Formats: sequence, C-alpha cells, structure tokens
Amino acid sequence: MERGAPPPSASRRLDAASRLRHDLGKAVRLSSPAAGSREGVEALRVRLIADLLETRSASRETLDAAAVFDRWLAADGALLAAEPACAARLDRIRAAIDSMRPRLPRLRSLSLGEVDLRELDAAARVIDEETRALREELARALREGAR
Repeated sequence: MERGAPPPSASRRLDAASRLRHDLGKAVRLSSPAAGSREGVEALRVRLIADLLETRSASRETLDAAAVFDRWLAADGALLAAEPACAARLDRIRAAIDSMRPRLPRLRSLSLGEVDLRELDAAARVIDEETRALREELARALREGAR
C-alpha cells in the first residue's frame, strides 16, 4: 500500500499564509482610508482601481486581485486546503474573490455604480480580515508547537 505525501510542516503552512497575506490581503486594502471614513463614489473607484486592478505590479506584469489569488492558489493552496480551519478561511477568501470577478473588468468604467463599488470594497475587507486571521492562527500554532 502506498502512503501519501507527509502533511506539510507548520512552518511551510505559515510561509504560504504569509505570502497570501502579503501579496493579496494587504494589497487589496492598501489605500483604504482610516476606519469610519466615508469615501465619495469617485474616490472609492480610484482607490479600488489601485488596490484591486493593480494588486501586484512588477516591471513585466500587473495582476488584479483575482489573478494574484489564482496564482497563489495554484502554487500554495494545497498546503492549507487539507486543514479544516484553513480550508474554511480559504473558502471565504475564494467567495470574496468570486464576487469580485464579474465586477473587476468594469471597474474603470462608469457603468459600475456605487452599490457595486461598495460590494467590491466589502469583499476586499473580507480578504483582508481572513488573510490576517489565517496567518495569525498558523503563527500561533507554530509557536505552540503544533505540527
């Protein structure tokens, strides 16, 4: 009987969660105003364009939030998907990304109204919160010696 690959170590899971937090979670709210501030529609659109359409920029490519998540998922998603608590957080992140997908191509146009912009912002907030919590939980588990 063949045995499957050993489960990833706690440090590898933490590294994967840290990359997701850095590359996606922080970036989707990078330009957001202080808590409690209310942005006008056009200021919100400008911020969301920067945070969601230009989530990762390098000399050769610019990736939107969905592409950043898809790339991370292909490279590192399996490291976390087998653990139920991590999988639940990933499901919430995936749902937020999926809610963004149909809106992102229209973000630069005026056809995307205030309701859609606020929903994009709410989805970005979920990604921010879930990536932060995922990373913190895995860091705590590593400190406590969980494998």
